[in-house]
Amino acid sequence: MKLALPLIATIALSAIVHGAAIQDQLPQPVTQSDFHGFVKLDFRLNNVPSCIVLPKQPRAGNPWIWRARFFGHEPQTDIAMLNAGFHLAYTEVGNLYGNPDAVARWNAFHAFLTEKLGFDSKPVLEGMSRGGLIIFNWAAENPDKVSAIYGDAPVCDIKSWPGGMGKGNGAPADFTNCLARYGLTKDNVNDFHGNPLDKAAALGKAGVPVLCVCGDVDQSVPYEENAKIFAERYNAVASNPLRIIIKPECGHHPHSLRDASPIANFLKAHAIGENDFIKARGGIGNALCQFKNRKRATVAFIGGSITEMSTSYSRVMENEFRKLFPETDFRFINAGISSTCSDTGAFRLQQDVLSQADGKVDLLFVEFAVNDNQDGHLSPKQSRQAMEGIVRAARRHNPLIDIVFLYTTNESHLDTYGKGVESILTKRPAYDNTRGPLVHPSEILAHEAVADYYKLPSINFAADVQQRMQHGEFDWNTFGGVHPAPFGAAIYVDDIRCFVSHAKANDALLVRELPAPLETDCFQFGRIVPPSQARLDDQWAITVPDWNAIGGATRPQYNAIPLLCATAPGATLRLDFSGSAIGVYSVAGPDAGRIRVTIDQRAPQEFDLFYSYSATLHYPRTQMFATDLDPNVPHSMTLELLPDRNPASKGTAARFVGFACN
Repeated sequence: MKLALPLIATIALSAIVHGAAIQDQLPQPVTQSDFHGFVKLDFRLNNVPSCIVLPKQPRAGNPWIWRARFFGHEPQTDIAMLNAGFHLAYTEVGNLYGNPDAVARWNAFHAFLTEKLGFDSKPVLEGMSRGGLIIFNWAAENPDKVSAIYGDAPVCDIKSWPGGMGKGNGAPADFTNCLARYGLTKDNVNDFHGNPLDKAAALGKAGVPVLCVCGDVDQSVPYEENAKIFAERYNAVASNPLRIIIKPECGHHPHSLRDASPIANFLKAHAIGENDFIKARGGIGNALCQFKNRKRATVAFIGGSITEMSTSYSRVMENEFRKLFPETDFRFINAGISSTCSDTGAFRLQQDVLSQADGKVDLLFVEFAVNDNQDGHLSPKQSRQAMEGIVRAARRHNPLIDIVFLYTTNESHLDTYGKGVESILTKRPAYDNTRGPLVHPSEILAHEAVADYYKLPSINFAADVQQRMQHGEFDWNTFGGVHPAPFGAAIYVDDIRCFVSHAKANDALLVRELPAPLETDCFQFGRIVPPSQARLDDQWAITVPDWNAIGGATRPQYNAIPLLCATAPGATLRLDFSGSAIGVYSVAGPDAGRIRVTIDQRAPQEFDLFYSYSATLHYPRTQMFATDLDPNVPHSMTLELLPDRNPASKGTAARFVGFACN
């Protein structure tokens, strides 16, 4: 029987054709029914009850989630995966307790779905309770055929359940059947080494991603005897830790989470490299094509201290790229500078990234979400100007370049994303978490507007971390704060790795034409004009400051370079330039003063160089004086150091790296 029209009224024609093609290849007869608004096809394979549920819009490659037991129970994850274009599949192995017969049955089912129906060779596995026996046992024998595993209060030791030989209640009748299925007795079960616990290390070494969701007072399948030991053995050898969500004051039921998106996001990330937080958009197909064919590539990172730090995600990703593409000769550029925002990034891109490449930059990661928020306090307009400027300048440098936006996180982001959340902080158990409509921080919305306009991939670490913290997976201290500990950096790396490892290389390099600007006054021609281009009076000097005498912390990038410096009120300079915008790239410390700026025949404007962080730090900062100049005519700027100063400042100094010109 073909797909019935009443069940497919909301399904696209392509999905109808896809579903009909699958149905034609299933062993007959096939029974059709509804599964939460999706078409469910029941059939028997080798006389074993089985089923497939069809997504309304199947993803390319036919990814699928393989349910191990209790089909239809707590279906939140299954529905989320179906909505993401995954198929849902099931074959009955319930009374085999994950024994070799069950594994053989799964082998046959996997072969049928992949070879006959064209399903992806690496499904995600889902096992609740006793379903843990088959998902882990099958995965241990087939680690190359699994993209990720979700175990929910999973049985990992038959002595615990159904044996009840520890703290758990046990199930005597099931234990008798289980022993028979394995050819064991109560006398020799302690010598049995075919439990998932015995295979945890092998899965860890193989790098099969695993997420477990468990109640901390489970009396049927005690966490301490099952998933906890499994995780310890897995983590002892794994390069990436097993993830665990513990539901406080929760027993064996209810399974899953009321909001199953953390589970679905984990599975989607590892299966397809996309989820709620990883947006592939136009992908990185050109870069991957270069990795594959040219065998050499330049990958650059630009951002703030989170990119710069020695234990940052960027440093770890250098090794990950080498692992993912061992035949490619990589050159890496790390242009992270603490405290710098996207506006400074737009002006220093040419100097710090593009001019540093041996040839062209193939792949550029841009990270400024935290600094645009807490350092520069940029408006959405300013963030869009800067981020779009970076994109357009990079594309002019190399029309083949791929660019990825990264949104790291701080307390402000977590607070914004946490609005409307009922969590364990309000004494609600983690499995009962809910949230209101997602509210994005303004700078992330601004960055996303640029990413969407230019079809650039983006990875929202901030929203990912908040969701995982919301469900009690870890806390902010464990994560490491704004500057992540290795634990937190590994989370950033895992998101990037998932995206990169599933991205597709273009068959041929694709030149991307630049559309009209989103912001007509974006900093797409941003550059740093050196101080030597200015005409200076005798109060100015281009010199390396005596930082010890001045006092205040410094960023190491500026310690040994000559800066344009003056401390005497009345010091004046003139800069002739061309472009649509002008400002200064300054290092403003405890003695930063005030300046008066006159551009062409415009009225003079006064600016305070002292900033909120200047009291203890020589803060690198871009201040724009005008962004609406006619780029087709020459301009002249006069800058004078004023005698008055910010009450918090100790002096009237100006120290400039250069002039920010667009």
